[in-house]
Amino acid sequence: MTEDQQKVFIKYVVLFDSWTKEIPLTFLLGRLSSPSTDVGDMLILRWWACCQLISWPDHLLYSVSALIRGADVSVIVDAVTFCYEASETRIIRKTIARYAILSSVLAWRSISLRVHTRYPTDEHLLDSGLMTKEELAVFKAVNVHVDPHQVGHLPPLAKAHAFFFGTFFHQTIAQKWFVPINWIQTMMVRCFEKGTLGHTNELRVLLDALEKYRNGFFQLFIYDWIAIPLVYTQVG
Repeated sequence: MTEDQQKVFIKYVVLFDSWTKEIPLTFLLGRLSSPSTDVGDMLILRWWACCQLISWPDHLLYSVSALIRGADVSVIVDAVTFCYEASETRIIRKTIARYAILSSVLAWRSISLRVHTRYPTDEHLLDSGLMTKEELAVFKAVNVHVDPHQVGHLPPLAKAHAFFFGTFFHQTIAQKWFVPINWIQTMMVRCFEKGTLGHTNELRVLLDALEKYRNGFFQLFIYDWIAIPLVYTQVG
């Protein structure tokens, strides 16, 4: 299509979208395809699925504590051997724990009003001790691009696509909650390269735990992006 034709197409997209707001088309099609749908059960199942997707750092940190160990000195006191942790490995474990909590705050503040109220800006993360000044500078320097659908840099025809999926692409570009998870992954790989992790299987266990932790946030974002049509919640 020519540029003028693309502009006309955009106008039709806007017009048809305004009609969908006046006519509950999603509701009508949904009731026709699933006439026996119990709205109450659907809402409860959705709510419970969201609860199960909340990522707790415990499993990840248990694996980190068990596998990232240093050549620590042991002393015997009262016939019990206490392993005092080497400072380097202890710092690594504490940093991974902090990054894990940081990623959860960055993700949840875009979903939870309470978390957003507690940490409305990146500077609040610095004041709370979740980030250092150096980490905040690196974090702000990260530019996330989602090609080829970057909103604001699209030709007219592609903007029609972004019109329907604007929320998804906007949030994908804006959110950087995965950055601390990338930092954790880098630290795990470096521990393996330095010999702190004795086998590739140990690295795999840590990366699998990290992937499970990350996936919970991603799935919650999907639930947040794709809402139940309002008219469904108004039918008894």
